[in-house]
Amino acid sequence: LAVAESIGVPEVRIVAQDGELAMDVPVPAEPGVGLLPILGALGRLPPWTLVLGMAETGAPLLVGLDHPDTWHLVASGPAGCGKSELLRTAALSLALTSDAEDMRMLAIDISGRQLTVVEALSQAAHEVATTPAQADGLLAWLAGQARERSHQGAGREALVLVMDDDAWLDRVADGSVRSLRALMEQGAEVGIHVLAATRHPRPIWLARRQRTVLAQAEREAPRRQGPQVGRFVLRSRGDRARIRAACLSARHLDLAVRLAQAGWRCGDDDVLSGAGWHADGDAAAGSRSR
Repeated sequence: LAVAESIGVPEVRIVAQDGELAMDVPVPAEPGVGLLPILGALGRLPPWTLVLGMAETGAPLLVGLDHPDTWHLVASGPAGCGKSELLRTAALSLALTSDAEDMRMLAIDISGRQLTVVEALSQAAHEVATTPAQADGLLAWLAGQARERSHQGAGREALVLVMDDDAWLDRVADGSVRSLRALMEQGAEVGIHVLAATRHPRPIWLARRQRTVLAQAEREAPRRQGPQVGRFVLRSRGDRARIRAACLSARHLDLAVRLAQAGWRCGDDDVLSGAGWHADGDAAAGSRSR
């Protein structure tokens, strides 16, 4: 509590990680970019749609994982820029636009701090991998699924791997890297997609650069040279867009999970009202962007 008060936030979480102490500090969301207000302003969206935030035009920026140019999403930037929050919000938006019959989700989060919420979703296919050994096994299973589907066909159900922070790859055998490369290069052709966060874009994340949406943390003015929290530049092929990333407060994160569990999908106003939530921010509905 004393630490939280000293830096002016309600609470902090201190955990041991690799022999060091890591501290999570909640970052207040900017007004008007909450995920639920954006979803509340949109109509029905097709399955496999990511709601990433608000573009400079004021319209929600949406990414369809079934589009040929947007197979995967990789968010990069230094610690504290909001890339893990963007990744988690993207995963929740996917859960609120896709039924379990359309999509199954798996997650790797070695720190165990950002993606444990995935386990509570009806779309979850497995427990979140929180050790390198578990992650290696999960990647091997997905690579096997990709090989099997390449012979039998992709089917209707998509598999989505959500992976926060790839530093653990430096401490494991090459098998995990090979599996990831196979998923990036061929996975989406058989219905397997990757959403990842990294501090430094590795060559593995650019294996299919022309079909990967890259979200790079935006820098501040030259005098400060720090990251602007929650602001990213998105690139896909020749397209470029600046966004304010959608986010979820602790209260809205819990509510988003309960809505997903209840089967609410974007556009279901009756279920939304029944959950006792109403849009508490402005979100302009606009044309779909990629």
